[in-house]
Amino acid sequence: RGSCYDDVSHPRCLNSINVLPLVMPKNKKKKVVPPETGLSNGHQASAIVTQPDDEGDTGSVISSMDGSIFSDQDPSGFTGAVDDSSDDQEVIRMEDILLENIDMLTDKSSKTRLSALTYVDKTFCQKVVSDFLTGRVLELMEVITKGIKRASGAERCQNARMAMLLSVQLGTEFDLASAKPVLTTAMNDASIPVMERAMCLNALGFCVFMSAIDSLEVVKLMEVFEGFYSNRRLNPSLIQAALNSWSLLLTVAPQMLIRQLVDRQFSVLQTLLGSDSTGINISSGQAISLLFELARDCDVDVDGESSEVADALHDMAADSNRYKGRKDRSQQRSCFRDFVETIEDGSVPEKHIKIGSETLKLDTWSRIIQYGALREILGNGLHAHLQSNEVVREVFSMGPIPVVTVADRYLEKMEKALISIYNRIV
Repeated sequence: RGSCYDDVSHPRCLNSINVLPLVMPKNKKKKVVPPETGLSNGHQASAIVTQPDDEGDTGSVISSMDGSIFSDQDPSGFTGAVDDSSDDQEVIRMEDILLENIDMLTDKSSKTRLSALTYVDKTFCQKVVSDFLTGRVLELMEVITKGIKRASGAERCQNARMAMLLSVQLGTEFDLASAKPVLTTAMNDASIPVMERAMCLNALGFCVFMSAIDSLEVVKLMEVFEGFYSNRRLNPSLIQAALNSWSLLLTVAPQMLIRQLVDRQFSVLQTLLGSDSTGINISSGQAISLLFELARDCDVDVDGESSEVADALHDMAADSNRYKGRKDRSQQRSCFRDFVETIEDGSVPEKHIKIGSETLKLDTWSRIIQYGALREILGNGLHAHLQSNEVVREVFSMGPIPVVTVADRYLEKMEKALISIYNRIV
């Protein structure tokens, strides 16, 4: 026979085992996770997670997306209209905050001024606000010129950047007559720290590039920059800034000037190739490549100079000096291989930039240098300016701003919403 303990229902088994009282679970309400908001472009998605109930639910249920993205009536989700109210409110809020920070640019506290400059800088990089600036240009120019004159350190550099960003927003409407004298004085003042002088020099070249109407203005400033990079006793930062600004202005210089520059500047640029500074070497090599490209476009004979220049560039492409860091050596070799190809067969490393439904083709050194200068100032905001800033689009001859239909805007918003939902789930 089996033991009585084999059957837990046997009376003797129950008497010998301590039986704990059974606690029945209380009926719990379904736990609801509040809808998360904040999807781009005003769309929302909510996830409701339900715990198993008394009827035997065995899994969580994820539902449901807001009807503004998908509609039961239309499987495609397109309703034919996009609600712009949230976008308009965002623009109004942005402009209010921007105006507050512009007012703080005249605050007595340098810390407050610098904080306001940083915010305005960030907004100008990311947004096209040329309409907002109507009627406020004189006020901003007064603040900028006063800051370049009287401020020091980071605040002076930030004001110089503000001048460049304002020229990106305004183009030929930028007040170059007010900015040029103070920037020229600052870059020539030996008592000012080198980095601040270099920033003012870059700002002057960039502002003239973006806003100068008279080509004579470009030619005169190029001669000033030639005096800077020809002086080997100057700080390398100033020499490199002058080289970069000179190359940028060369992209818009009159064609009749190219022959003179080939005769006058080739030997000077070649002497800079042996610099201890990797930045100066690359900037001078790029300037030589640009000058060769423009000379060939203008049917200027440069065959006599090409062999000598090509040899010098080959040496730089094979440079293995150990006193330079590995990263600097690698960058220099890569750049000079491109420069050599330009001198020997006229080829340029092509790049294609996707901008919405458009593609920007960088197939000349002129465009590469212009794109690099704008990227240096605007950072990731350059993409937005290439889409909707007429001044920047004109630099690359991209034509008028494309018209965005309601359907295009809807699809763009839906795509961003789906990406946001996917990122949250993953």
